[in-house]
Amino acid sequence: MIPLVVLGFLLAGTLLVASVAGGAALVAYRRLAADCDGAALAGAAAVDRAGLANPGRTGVLPLDRAAAEGVANDYLRSTAPAVTATSTTTPTTVTLVCRTTVRVPFGAAIARPHGISESATATAGTVIRPST
Repeated sequence: MIPLVVLGFLLAGTLLVASVAGGAALVAYRRLAADCDGAALAGAAAVDRAGLANPGRTGVLPLDRAAAEGVANDYLRSTAPAVTATSTTTPTTVTLVCRTTVRVPFGAAIARPHGISESATATAGTVIRPST
């Protein structure tokens, strides 16, 4: 009987450790995705001021590429300093690939003593709609 009780406690402890580590990793991923989305939206707000006078027929405002990348990186530096991002800009969109390493509780118990690598991608663009 004692071996079954010990085995039951080991199984319960293993499930507890795995669920706590998995929950922490999920929360960290969602936080990373939110930070990445915010940075992409901030970068998409860096509209080329010369394009404001003449947005063209497409209804899309052009981005100032250098300013968009700078604003997105500044946003990440202020909200999530441990996140690194690779940005790609087109004339109308900003795409960020954000990466970080997250230390989770019981990381050594799940064979991740140095943390779990997380990555998220976010894209934002500038669009204006014609007034009715």
